[in-house]
Amino acid sequence: MTISSEVSAILEAAAVRAGKNKYEYITPEGILLEMTFNKTFYQAFENCGGSVQELGEKLTSYMEENIDKVEKPPQLSAFAEYIFIYAETQAENSGCKEIKMRHMLKALWELDDCYATYYMEEQDVNEVDLFREIADLEDIENIEDIEDIEQEDIQEESGLIDDMDYGKDHRNKSGDWPGESGKIEIKKLNGSFLPLALMRVFRM
Repeated sequence: MTISSEVSAILEAAAVRAGKNKYEYITPEGILLEMTFNKTFYQAFENCGGSVQELGEKLTSYMEENIDKVEKPPQLSAFAEYIFIYAETQAENSGCKEIKMRHMLKALWELDDCYATYYMEEQDVNEVDLFREIADLEDIENIEDIEDIEQEDIQEESGLIDDMDYGKDHRNKSGDWPGESGKIEIKKLNGSFLPLALMRVFRM
């Protein structure tokens, strides 16, 4: 099982952010925070009536206030590990050859007592509506926006993940949601197998 380029970018960014801020764990909230910079998620969440900026700010505040800081590389939290396991199962059951963002998002919604889903539901954004919007947007992108996709492929090959910069006009001058300083450098896993991808995240 491989992971899509957008999931690679999300995971790498979550790991880099955790390391930069000395967070002990990479959490579901950290993973969702990186999704807020993904074009498809951004559009889908806004189409559901939610505010991605508000979501990003609350996730940032939660992580800063609730995740312990340590002088060692971050590790996956138990909930984050569950996300990978569930997402891989979802991909296999749906006949997909790679884990996509929607599989990760589905796994997030399966977690109990998780602030990642709480902050989405707080804005009256529910799982069914969000997935419907994502499905519609992915269909449009795959069929009608061929030139945009080709341009994104060129940028990805050069190491620039354009989707992760979609919310740049809504961030502060440092490149992040208000409440956090420093811009995250994005690297790419190039579709590695999931276990190898996780090892590379851990060793960043």
